[in-house]
Amino acid sequence: MRRVLPLLTVVLGAAVVVRTLVAGVGGGVGLVLGLLLVAAGGARLYLDRSP
Repeated sequence: MRRVLPLLTVVLGAAVVVRTLVAGVGGGVGLVLGLLLVAAGGARLYLDRSP
């Protein structure tokens, strides 16, 4: 259950990136925010893994 929010963050970030690219905005704010969401979710998944 601890992985649900980070996975949701990664999926949401990827959706923002895809939507921004489909809209034709190459380097807009949506691209940056989407990549930041993917990075934050990935970092949480990486740091939450069991030793």
